[in-house]
Amino acid sequence: MLIQSGQRNRDLQQNRKLANKKCKNPAHKPGDQAEKQAWEFLLKQGMSSVARNYHCRYGEIDIITLDKNVLIFTEVRLRTNPKWGSGAETVDQRKQKKIIITAQHFLQRHKKYRHCDCRFDVIAASYNTEYSGDNTVQFDLNWIPNAFDASILSY
Repeated sequence: MLIQSGQRNRDLQQNRKLANKKCKNPAHKPGDQAEKQAWEFLLKQGMSSVARNYHCRYGEIDIITLDKNVLIFTEVRLRTNPKWGSGAETVDQRKQKKIIITAQHFLQRHKKYRHCDCRFDVIAASYNTEYSGDNTVQFDLNWIPNAFDASILSY
């Protein structure tokens, strides 16, 4: 158990280093910060990090984690203005298909995870209105486990 806890701490430290790198596009910075906070949240839930910002020609998956024998593909969506709806509402069927196809690509490239069950989660982030006092942006996270499944693909 101590080994897993130590690994989680190393994952958190590695994540902080990655998040502290300067973003080339300032417009993406809040989204990157929301993804960072979401990843740290998932690691605190006991999940092991597998990948972050996995890209292929079909799309991108923000966070990939492992919880026991379940590989979890997580989409993080930030909404800066709640009048346009929640971040979760923006993960429509088209976006779900892109995530599922990208997850299939990941599984084809990383054969050691083929035996795992898969799950698709969404974390909807919104700005926390309380000031944290340390000049960092904090987000309210709404975690939706099993937000959708791969059955929406029709072949």
